[in-house]
Amino acid sequence: MDNLSFWGIFLVISGGALLARILFNLDFSMAKILSGIFFILLGIKVLTSNSFIWPISTSPDEIFFRSVEIDASGELPDKYQLVFSRPVIDLTEMQIEEMQKLSLNNVFSGTTVFLPSDMLVKIEVDAVFAGVKLPGINLPFFGSGEYMSEDFDPRAPYLYIRVNAVFGNVVFLQKQ
Repeated sequence: MDNLSFWGIFLVISGGALLARILFNLDFSMAKILSGIFFILLGIKVLTSNSFIWPISTSPDEIFFRSVEIDASGELPDKYQLVFSRPVIDLTEMQIEEMQKLSLNNVFSGTTVFLPSDMLVKIEVDAVFAGVKLPGINLPFFGSGEYMSEDFDPRAPYLYIRVNAVFGNVVFLQKQ
């Protein structure tokens, strides 16, 4: 059982116990149930692999529980999974020769993205319990939005950014 499975199973079972308590009006101590679930899963984890819960090992496009600065002067992956993190993504040095896609899945994270003012950009956003600030536009907690550079031309090379934000904050800033 890897680290993400451990926490995923713990949260799903904990949520199920909480729902059962509320929906069926059961009278049991959530603290005892949660600690019991935690120790059972911890025991299974110790028996099946190592006993260390932290740190979570991830691939370069997955950022969990840390703050990072990402420089786009080199090659970027097509998508980033951002969970409980504080990434700063600097796209000001990015060179594009054709339409390039970048997907940001932001969950419980505060993400800042720096855009160059001379690059054509199209940004599409879906947000749930999240704040998204595009250049000149603030999105509410729920909803979808779209931003395009002033002189946007779909035939010219441009950067297409797709953002899915849940319980987080994404801010796009333009650098001169």
